[in-house]
Amino acid sequence: MGNVLTGAGRALTWSSSNQLQKVQAGPCSEFWFGAAHERVIQRDTSGTNTTTTIYAGAQYEQVTNPDGVREYKDYIMTPLGRTAVHTVRSDSSVETRYLHQDALGSIDAVTDEWGRVEKRFIYDARGKRTTTVKSRERVTS
Repeated sequence: MGNVLTGAGRALTWSSSNQLQKVQAGPCSEFWFGAAHERVIQRDTSGTNTTTTIYAGAQYEQVTNPDGVREYKDYIMTPLGRTAVHTVRSDSSVETRYLHQDALGSIDAVTDEWGRVEKRFIYDARGKRTTTVKSRERVTS
């Protein structure tokens, strides 16, 4: 047995340590890993647009977008896992988004600083995300 190399219109490349290095399907995603096999860089390319994400553990990301704007994301952790993400951008904008979990720990809603729902996620019985709903309603419970 081995790793899948092609399928669903994609070509996959694996490292010697059995980690996915590259996914090509029109757009391309490449991954680099550290000494402990943790993901440290991800680069997504679609046409002439490239987004690069640098990871520092599970709590920090630096994202460079195609327009040159950098996002510095700090994930706020609680015993339940990631609870919020505070993002500061190089264009001086700042936002905090709160991650609401269902009973199984899957994120089922994202709200802004004022409690307005930015996104809702719906999952099937096996845990696969089936729907993403964007809205601006206020969460009251």
